[in-house]
Amino acid sequence: MGVERDPRPRARPGPGGVPRGAARVGHGVTHRFGAGAVPRPALPVEHVLLARGELPDGARARGRAARAVRRALARPPGGARGCAAAGGGTGGGAVVTAQPRVATTDPARPGRVAWIDAGRGVAILLVVLYHAARWLGSEPWEAVNAFVATLRMPFFFVLSGLLATRVASMAWRELWRRRLSLYLWVFAVWEAVGVLAYLAGFALQGTRLGIRGLALDLLLAPVRPLYELWFVWALAVLCVLARLTRHVDLRVRLAVTGAAALVALTDGFDAGNLGWNGVLRYAFFFLCGMYGRELVLRLAAVRAPFRLGLLGGWAVLAVLEESLGWATVPGVHLVVCCAGVAAGVSLAVLVARWGGLRSLGAATLPVYLGHTPVIIFAASAAVGVLGSRVTGGWAVVACPALAALAVVASRAVHRWVDGGPLAWLYAAPGWFAGTARRPSVPQPAPGGQPSVVGRQSTEDDARP
Repeated sequence: MGVERDPRPRARPGPGGVPRGAARVGHGVTHRFGAGAVPRPALPVEHVLLARGELPDGARARGRAARAVRRALARPPGGARGCAAAGGGTGGGAVVTAQPRVATTDPARPGRVAWIDAGRGVAILLVVLYHAARWLGSEPWEAVNAFVATLRMPFFFVLSGLLATRVASMAWRELWRRRLSLYLWVFAVWEAVGVLAYLAGFALQGTRLGIRGLALDLLLAPVRPLYELWFVWALAVLCVLARLTRHVDLRVRLAVTGAAALVALTDGFDAGNLGWNGVLRYAFFFLCGMYGRELVLRLAAVRAPFRLGLLGGWAVLAVLEESLGWATVPGVHLVVCCAGVAAGVSLAVLVARWGGLRSLGAATLPVYLGHTPVIIFAASAAVGVLGSRVTGGWAVVACPALAALAVVASRAVHRWVDGGPLAWLYAAPGWFAGTARRPSVPQPAPGGQPSVVGRQSTEDDARP
């Protein structure tokens, strides 16, 4: 009887006796995933090969030890985790190949991509500023909003698509539980809140609105969305369309949505409703975020001078379009919007180190839902007290101040009601989302932190 041999082929030895394609494992050793210290104790070389899938037969270890090795190898200097990209996980991201020149994960929120959260923070701030300027009637800030219009919503929809890469592959029940139930629930609840806010706001200004007409509009809101919540409605529609058309060739979908965007983004086009306009204008960008993840991540990894060039190029195009009246030429606004997306990614990477911006971008839904009532009440109260809108230099100062107040107040309200009896304002109850297995009542959680059983939280991966 001979000695039983390991049937797996062995890698040829390289320098120092280490198989080729492998890295020496030890403290402070450079490996193919970047320079970084691998924590002691040193791991067997074969485990490293298995973890990386670099054995000649392509085998990949699936044990706990191999997963630990992969995490160690992907950890950049300083012990931070590897890069994560937006996906369908509950943390809002999935692990991808590390990009050495990009701020990757948020130290305060492991598993999240810092620049994506920062980008969402930038986008929601621009949205709030836009609404504040409209209600205050500040012409200087309305000019600023017109300038950044080609960045604000196209970039927001690309990021939303980036976080919805699994939507097309979800079963309908999972799609309802994880996304649609939340979107439709908060849309219905906050449409009603918005109608009340409009009634009260105009009453403070001395204008009475017809209750019967508003009630009819509210009943038709599921097909004709009202006010600023068209964005949430559009996300639900786009998720359904992505699921329905998943077997259609991607090139066909991009061609159709691109043609719709070309027409709908041309100055003067109006489908008759904000939500309808939004779907036609931004479905293309949502799809680009869903299926162009690698391209977006590569764009985020370019060097700083190139990022500044992208920002400057977009700014020049936006100024030329506005000053020369090119917005009426079909296709021009779409091109500038695409440049705005590239500029948005570049800007997000540049400000990714701002912790406050990342925190804001990690949970945009409460701000999107709650900022408009704050703006309406504050702006209307100012008109009621002063007898007219804020004008002149005061309007220039009042607009960003009102936007900041709206952000702070909406986040404070969310924290105040979260986990309490009014938590249904921001989260679909379990009976609606299809997740309830027992009564939806607050339960004590480990560490003394409150939790709610049987409802979908706004911290799920369905956040817009």
